[in-house]
Amino acid sequence: MRPGPGRMRLREKEAMKSRRLSRPACLTTLAILLGAIALCQPGCASRSGIVSGQFEIFEVDFEPKSLAIAPDGQLWFTIEDVSGGRVLIGRMSERGDIERVPIAIMRNLDVIFPNYMIADKDGSLWVTAIAFPLALRADEIVRRSPSGSISRFSIPTLRAQPEGLTIGRDRVVWFAENLGDRIGRLSSNGFFHEYALPPLGPRPQGYSGPYGVYEGPDGSIWFTVQSRSCVGRLSTSGKVDLFPTPTRDSKPTGITLGADGRMWFSESGAQKIGAVDARGQMEEYAVPEHEPSYITTARNGDLWIADHGAGRICKFAANRKSTCYQPPNDDPVYTLVEAPNGDIWFTQANISRVHSFWFRFKTHAGVIGHLHLH
Repeated sequence: MRPGPGRMRLREKEAMKSRRLSRPACLTTLAILLGAIALCQPGCASRSGIVSGQFEIFEVDFEPKSLAIAPDGQLWFTIEDVSGGRVLIGRMSERGDIERVPIAIMRNLDVIFPNYMIADKDGSLWVTAIAFPLALRADEIVRRSPSGSISRFSIPTLRAQPEGLTIGRDRVVWFAENLGDRIGRLSSNGFFHEYALPPLGPRPQGYSGPYGVYEGPDGSIWFTVQSRSCVGRLSTSGKVDLFPTPTRDSKPTGITLGADGRMWFSESGAQKIGAVDARGQMEEYAVPEHEPSYITTARNGDLWIADHGAGRICKFAANRKSTCYQPPNDDPVYTLVEAPNGDIWFTQANISRVHSFWFRFKTHAGVIGHLHLH
């Protein structure tokens, strides 16, 4: 994956700064300063429930959110900021060089913000994109083909706010409409079909609907619904079922298919993760994460969870034991993805705020991190 001619790369002295940090090195330095003789190797315990790992940290001048690894091994990510009138995604080479790739051009208020991303088996990238609130225009699903061509599909429901997405076995794209309270389907020929959730009555202020979405072993589409504290299933016949979590106000967020055939989901409001089977029977497990959010299944069956609240990366093994890894900083962890060699890549937001009497200014910068496990 060496950069080719004409690729825009951001060097350390420009917009991207890369530094390699390891938690063990930080702990050793602290021990010396305190007059102690200590040496902590990668993987040793640094405090209760927390393990220090070997991290490689890339500081960037934008806020990365979602990650995807294409079939050719390239690491792609969404960029929430709009720069120079362009809507961007990005990719990173093996050497840590960043290339920003435009997927749309901003005209006046006609702008979309890339949100979540997934890579298809054919090398295509699919992205949920949210329209600028004042634009009075539709949100979108965006596809970047392996050749680099861009296709944009407008979601029929206005202000649907698409979040998570997945690719079904029939190669259609399924996505969650967080404010539209629907599950959307985009066929290969560009046609939409939306499935409305059962009515709940008047929506409370701050309502958050479907968020994560993933295909089950039988082809059904499973999803989380945050404000309703339930997990839903859209059957192949189009029937929608909702299953409340045992814990109230659990705020289910991410969802994935586990190695045991059950759907596993994170509960960001309950410090738990849960599992649901095809009959709707649920089990919950307490985890050390402060705010478990994104969740994914590794090739060996372990579950990896982003701790958005404490800025950690946690593994939930088949023996129901959790191991958490603390990056060099404790900024919120957005998403994570397993590399072909079993390592974990993740994104963090590094948000600093300046307060004044009337205004609050917020500047964005982020981290793309690499947890070396092999």
